[in-house]
Amino acid sequence: MGKTSFCNKLASSIDANLLTASELIKERRSATISIHSKQVESIDQNQEALLLALDEKRKSNKMILLDGHFTLLTKDNKIEPIDIEVFKRINPQFILVLQEKPEIIQARLKQRDRLSFDLNTIDQHQKLEILQAKLIANSLNISCINISSDGNELDNIKKILAPN
Repeated sequence: MGKTSFCNKLASSIDANLLTASELIKERRSATISIHSKQVESIDQNQEALLLALDEKRKSNKMILLDGHFTLLTKDNKIEPIDIEVFKRINPQFILVLQEKPEIIQARLKQRDRLSFDLNTIDQHQKLEILQAKLIANSLNISCINISSDGNELDNIKKILAPN
């Protein structure tokens, strides 16, 4: 199960409003993320757009599940961590990180986005993403739960987030 599918199932089971970072950014900025690329032109401008859009969505007072990343691929094909200050402003209650085999990620990217990345790049990106998530969680003094994307842990996560 991919990240978006996992988030959709989790959000519906705990009655949360699922928001996608890329969609929030697109709402605030036109054409910032290409449909045909995972590369980001201006990480700082995109994150500011994300924060502004998220502030608007928070007015509903409903729990928000934000589907996003902790690292991004720049237009120069470099993996860049998202600044901790962005996450301080997001003020998450916890972090969930889905982990998958690089071969499966590679196949999904090719099928969904028609993008081809070598396995080493995918593996390194995922490792840096997990590391950045843990660093952010430690800095914010919140839990960081690393789970496989097979969906087997969905029930346990639901119990943590919505115990009633």
